[in-house]
Amino acid sequence: MQRTKLALLMKSDFLVLWMLGSCVSPSKEGPAETERDSAADLAVDTGVGTPDGDSGGEPAGGDTGETEWVSPWEGSSESDRQAAADAMVEAANAFLASLDDYQRGQVQYTLDHPERSEWSNLPHAVHLREGISFGELNEERAALGWELIRVSLSAAGLERAQAIVQMEALLWDDGDFNANPGNYFFTFFDAPSGDAPWGWQLDGHHLALNFTVVGAEVTIAPSLWGTTPKTWPSGEHVGLTPMADEEDLAFAWMASLDEAQLDLAQLNPTADPDLMAGPASTPASWPEPEGIPVTSLTHSQRTALLDWVAVYVGNMATPQAEQRMNEISESFDDVSVAWLGGTEPGSMMYYRIQGSRVLIEFDHTRTADHMHAVYRDPANEYGTDWLSKHLVEHHSHELGSVLIR
Repeated sequence: MQRTKLALLMKSDFLVLWMLGSCVSPSKEGPAETERDSAADLAVDTGVGTPDGDSGGEPAGGDTGETEWVSPWEGSSESDRQAAADAMVEAANAFLASLDDYQRGQVQYTLDHPERSEWSNLPHAVHLREGISFGELNEERAALGWELIRVSLSAAGLERAQAIVQMEALLWDDGDFNANPGNYFFTFFDAPSGDAPWGWQLDGHHLALNFTVVGAEVTIAPSLWGTTPKTWPSGEHVGLTPMADEEDLAFAWMASLDEAQLDLAQLNPTADPDLMAGPASTPASWPEPEGIPVTSLTHSQRTALLDWVAVYVGNMATPQAEQRMNEISESFDDVSVAWLGGTEPGSMMYYRIQGSRVLIEFDHTRTADHMHAVYRDPANEYGTDWLSKHLVEHHSHELGSVLIR
C-alpha cells in the first residue's frame, strides 16, 4: 500500500511554508497518549488483498454460522476522549486569542448559523467562502491554526490534510490559479468550551472539515477530501499521493469477493456518477442503500470493510475515531456497499458504503486521476443527536418555556 510522501522542506515562499504546517512546533505532544501514528494502525490485519485472495478459510458468499462475528472495535475511554476534546478547546481559544478584533468578527458564528453547511470542494474563485483564510494570517497566527488542525486530527489525518494542501501548492506553482494554497478558511460556531457545544470548520478546495464538539465527544461528519492528480509525477515531491488508502483498500476488498458477491456489489461496470451526498446535499436527497449487504460477507470481509471505513473515520483524533468506529460496528449489519465502474486498480470507479451510522462516498471525477470523497453520519450529522440530548439534559427549563408559549 502506498504511503503519502511529504517533503520536509519547501521553497522559501513564506505562505507555502505555513500552509504545509512547518510552523507547528515538533515539541508538542498529541492530545492523548493513545494517539497512533497512522490510520493503518487503527486497522485490523485481515489478509484481504493478499496475492492468493485468501479470506481466512471461510467459504465465499457468507458466514458459516458456526461462530458469531465480533467487531474488533471496542471504543475508547471517556477520559481519553475528553482529553482530546480539551486539547481542541485549548488550541481553538489560542488561535482566536491571536486574532485582532476585526479578524475575530470574521470567523465567529452561532452554532445554528447556516454558514455551517456552506462548505464546498470547489475553488474559492467559484465558491466564495466566509471566515479568515491562511492567506490572511501572519506567521504566528498560521502556526496556531495548524496547531488546531493537528490536535483535531490523528497523525494520519494531519498527514493527509497536509498532503492535499501540498498538492494545491504544487499545482499553484505550476500555474493552476484554482489551486491557491492560501484559500483555506477558518470559521468557528459558538465559543470553544469544555461545557457548551461548539464547532469549527476548515474549508477550501479539496478539503472541508466540519468538527462538532459536545463535551467529550467529537465528530468530523461531514468532511470532504479530494485530490488531483492522484500522484505528483516529478521533481522534489514525486510520488506524493494524498489519498492512496481510499483507493488501495477499495480495490483490494473488491478483489476478495467471489463471483456471486461481485454481482451484488457492482451495480454497473461502466457508470461514472458524481457524489450524491456531497456539498449542498441534504439527507432527503441521499440515495437508498444498494449493493452487497454486510450480511452476505465472510467474517474477514466484514473486518476488512471496517478497516476501509476506518481510513475515513480515522482522520479524527484517535480516541474519537475509536469511539465512532465502535458506534458504526454496533449497527454494521445494516451496511451495504455499492460499486460502479471497473474493479481493476487504475479503473474509473465509484463506491458508496452506507448504513444507519455511516455514509462514505468516493468517486473519480472525469478521470481516474481526480477524486473526491465524503464521510457523513446519517444519525449524527453535525452532532445533531448529541445537541438534542444536550438541550434536553441541560436546557430543559428553556424547552419548557418554549412549549408553554
